[in-house]
Amino acid sequence: MLARAACLFVFALLPGLLGCSADSVSEPEPPLERPGSFVVVTDAEGIIVLMRTLRVVPIDSAESLYEAILYEGQPSSYHEATTWAKDRDWPVADHHGSFSLRMVLSSNPEVVWFRTLTDDELAALLH
Repeated sequence: MLARAACLFVFALLPGLLGCSADSVSEPEPPLERPGSFVVVTDAEGIIVLMRTLRVVPIDSAESLYEAILYEGQPSSYHEATTWAKDRDWPVADHHGSFSLRMVLSSNPEVVWFRTLTDDELAALLH
């Protein structure tokens, strides 16, 4: 009887214990195409650029338009760009830039941070 009670107790705890294991796993980086993703790319001249995804608009089966906020400055590394991305007051160079998604994907993109778009940032899509 005691063994059965112990088994029932373990099975009752099992879902909670399994749920805890996910807490130790870091959340995967959002995809470049997810609105709010901070994306760092290196252009053809080797200049590092920080952008923030607004949306991706398919044009045809081979191309899409990547709309993004373009931030001021030229970070010296992807690490420095990550620090800039975390600063909510980092100056914006262009509130609504448009780029070829293929071009962005060929520029060594890396998602370095994510924050949900604000109402003001979403308003850039309407202009």
